[in-house]
Amino acid sequence: MLLLLVKNKLLSVYNNLFRSSQRMARGKILGYAFLLVVPGFIYTNTRHIFSLWRVMPAGGERFIWHFLSLSLLGIFVFLTVGSVTIGLHYFFLSKDLPNLLKLPMRFSTLFTFKFLETSIANSAVFLMLGGPLVIAAGVALHAPVVYYVIGFCASVVFLFIPTGLAFALSVAVIRFLPPKRARSIATLLMGLLSVSLWIGFQFLKLDQLEPIQPDFNPAALDRLQTAAGSHLLTWVPSQWLTTILYGLANNHYEMLLHGVLLVLLCLALWLLGNSFYSWAWRNDFIAASAFSSPLLFKEKNRSSRRKRLFTLRAFVPFRALLQKEKYMIFRDPRQFTQLAFYLAIMIVFPFLLHRDESGARLFGEFFPFAEVILLGSVIACSLAARSVPMEGRVFHLTLISPQKPRCHLLAKTAFAFTVTFLLFTVSMLVLAMRYDLSLRQILQTFLAGIFSFAAAAVIGLYLGVFFAKFDWDNPKRMLHGIGNALTLVAPVVFWAGGAAFLFIGFYSGFYGFAFLLYALYSAGVIIVGTILAERKLSSLEWTC
Repeated sequence: MLLLLVKNKLLSVYNNLFRSSQRMARGKILGYAFLLVVPGFIYTNTRHIFSLWRVMPAGGERFIWHFLSLSLLGIFVFLTVGSVTIGLHYFFLSKDLPNLLKLPMRFSTLFTFKFLETSIANSAVFLMLGGPLVIAAGVALHAPVVYYVIGFCASVVFLFIPTGLAFALSVAVIRFLPPKRARSIATLLMGLLSVSLWIGFQFLKLDQLEPIQPDFNPAALDRLQTAAGSHLLTWVPSQWLTTILYGLANNHYEMLLHGVLLVLLCLALWLLGNSFYSWAWRNDFIAASAFSSPLLFKEKNRSSRRKRLFTLRAFVPFRALLQKEKYMIFRDPRQFTQLAFYLAIMIVFPFLLHRDESGARLFGEFFPFAEVILLGSVIACSLAARSVPMEGRVFHLTLISPQKPRCHLLAKTAFAFTVTFLLFTVSMLVLAMRYDLSLRQILQTFLAGIFSFAAAAVIGLYLGVFFAKFDWDNPKRMLHGIGNALTLVAPVVFWAGGAAFLFIGFYSGFYGFAFLLYALYSAGVIIVGTILAERKLSSLEWTC
């Protein structure tokens, strides 16, 4: 029965990828291909650093294993925390649970299937971050073929362990909280961890670890060795995986015994999880909270707020639509966490920039830190694109209201623009404190930001309507095919065209003319994008 469930799951993924329309299938394949950019970048850079460490005197190879050990430790912690959110969804809140529970199969079979499903869903982080590191270490050390074969099998077993630990933790949590409420809290904690790790990585100077760089600091390698030499790491599964890889690369096959520890721990967690899942079934925790409130905190005194919202809808409908956009963001912890991540990016990003004091760059004098505007444009495009599928399958009911569809689209554009502009203002305050910017430069930057964010929001709105997936169950899959990739590429393309107009005006000395051209360019994108989005929205076929 387990093989049948896995087969049906694989067929469902295959049909979703290849048996859909040719345009949708091509878009999905390109979207997955775009995801290879990140692991490719990590592999290229780490292989270069590992190769330099390998030829260092006095056993530089050990730094490779220290770096790999600490990296796998961070990935293990991240996977464990992330598995709590994913496990709560697949084990307790998945939409297919009512149908699976009716099938004539053992309860352990259902648990094993959900265990595999959760592990596969949680493996993306390891494939994008850990996989390139393991391969880069093998290539730099000229490891034999057995390194990759057995290393792959050991990595698969390693991925099951965070799922087992997270499931045991999630069962302990739902003993006191409903699964939906627990998932909301776990999402917030995961978001905070993601933001903290991202901020930490931004201030991590890898140049100090690269021997050929001018900023190379041997003391940084000593700190790396000290951190990786802790005896506590010998009890962590990530260290067991590192030891297995070390033994395979150096022909010390006796170290493969650590693989027995991985298998035994995985088996113990599976048995423990199976008994916990049976207990959850007997106590009616599985799919029992389908109608529980998804809000993280219960709202009080809602009668007066409903009355106020009714007044807003009656007299100021556009403002009511903006209120609706705000509630859709803040009622879902996953969307709110994404918004907090954007805020962290806009605060940290100015510290990563280096201003060109020579004045050689034309934009450096008149239009400083164009990268911040480009980043804000990407955020505006992403917010507007996600706001369309966020409506869910009931969007067609919203569209039959007295307001025209264009009014709904403009409200989404205005909300995405307002949020991005507020984030951009915070970023500009940080820049103003760090650098001596003139009033003219600040005004020019704000003016260009207003044009850019409005146009990028409309571009994202069109992408959201065109690639919307209204039956999404994960914020990462709110857009079909290459929709997510286009939300990153399209603002860059728009900004490249606008930068050409600004450059022409700045070079000729007509600064007002440059901004006029940019304003007309942005206005054209806004008008055309809104019209196309409205037409596409009107042509959608809704099925209940």
